[in-house]
Amino acid sequence: MTQATAIGLNVQERDVVDTPLVGAPPIGQVGAVFESPRGPLNVAVRATSLGRCRQVWGGLSKKYKAGYCMRGLFKNAGQYGAVLYGTRITTSAMNAAIAATILGSVVEPFALAPNDDIVIDTDNGGDETATFLATKASVVGNGGTFPTSFAGGETLSFRVEGKQIDVIFTAAAQAINDVLVEINAAGEGFSAKASGGEVQILSDVFGTSSSIEILAGGTALAGLGLTAGTSLGTGNVTNIKKVTVAEVKAIVEAATTALNVLSDGGKVRFTGTQTGVSGEVDIKSGAAVSKLGHVVGTTNGTNTGSAAPTPAFVTLQRSSTDVWTFTAGFLGRQDPGAWANGSVYLFLSANLTDSNKRDLSVRYKEPGSTTAVEVERWTGLDASNVVSVLNNPTQGSEYVVVNIEGGDSGMPDVSSNETALSSGTVGKDAVASPTNSDYEGGL
Repeated sequence: MTQATAIGLNVQERDVVDTPLVGAPPIGQVGAVFESPRGPLNVAVRATSLGRCRQVWGGLSKKYKAGYCMRGLFKNAGQYGAVLYGTRITTSAMNAAIAATILGSVVEPFALAPNDDIVIDTDNGGDETATFLATKASVVGNGGTFPTSFAGGETLSFRVEGKQIDVIFTAAAQAINDVLVEINAAGEGFSAKASGGEVQILSDVFGTSSSIEILAGGTALAGLGLTAGTSLGTGNVTNIKKVTVAEVKAIVEAATTALNVLSDGGKVRFTGTQTGVSGEVDIKSGAAVSKLGHVVGTTNGTNTGSAAPTPAFVTLQRSSTDVWTFTAGFLGRQDPGAWANGSVYLFLSANLTDSNKRDLSVRYKEPGSTTAVEVERWTGLDASNVVSVLNNPTQGSEYVVVNIEGGDSGMPDVSSNETALSSGTVGKDAVASPTNSDYEGGL
């Protein structure tokens, strides 16, 4: 008999469902619009790394958050990575310099007062004053008799801005003050007072919509010295307490030479004529300023225009004659904007095998760095091939485009030092002279 020498447990596990295979990675498509320091116009660029994004669209910047978005995309892409296709979409109109513009904070209608004004200097053309004028409609009696000898039941009817008021006097309406009390008690929208010993009826409205119409047939007319007829208010607004943007536009534009007034959501927008940084809208003073939602000193908007974006460039010369102009660009297209937050330098040397040709070293210096590193090198360049080589749309330079000045077939002088491209701007709110504090490092 066989005897077991060991006792153990034998367990077998079996899935009742087949283990699925690892599937293909999911594919996600995301669209986004953002601002970046640079980028070629209207050309799609494929980027598969942070470095490529920095090269094409710029690095991390306090002003432009695109770099942070791209960094987040690639750092969270997982094991399958990410592919980004981007293009700078713009038009010449979007790139154009804009005039100074200021938007108020108050929505129409505006509650002004007669003779309120606003003093504005537009595009440094000098102070100009626009004044809002308005008077009340008013009717004053002539030859009224006081005491009146009213027995009671005498009538006076008049309209205020078309609304009829009917007064039936009592026998107590003898002295002028008693008459005024009974007129004022008959309705709203007007007031009656004594003026030179006569009854005066005034509308509460200041402006051209103000009206007082004395109606014929009232038995108290003769005793009060009033006659049938209509009196209208005057001014350049319909109702000084309900001024519209259209009225502000008419009054201010008539009083100024270079200021444009627009309605922006019912608010008053002042816009100058001169485009670019030389344009200015400077609100100086006036009782109407705050009532229109503006502030002296233009804190409610941009008080200087913005320069159009300009690409960085440098022109190399032959014996003081301009020959080749290099402009920040990408595959044959200009790139308005400072080059990727850093600086680009060119170094031109004589070709080793043909002294009539030039070799070009394109060097890039990171923000905060003291050294420019060569990123491209082109050899054997002359007037016959420099444009076709550097501006090639598929294999050309990813840093500069070149133009031959006036078709000159000459060769620029060789460089003794690196030649820097000037700082470009991205237009509105551009950093005129970027410093290290404007950027937060590279990607």
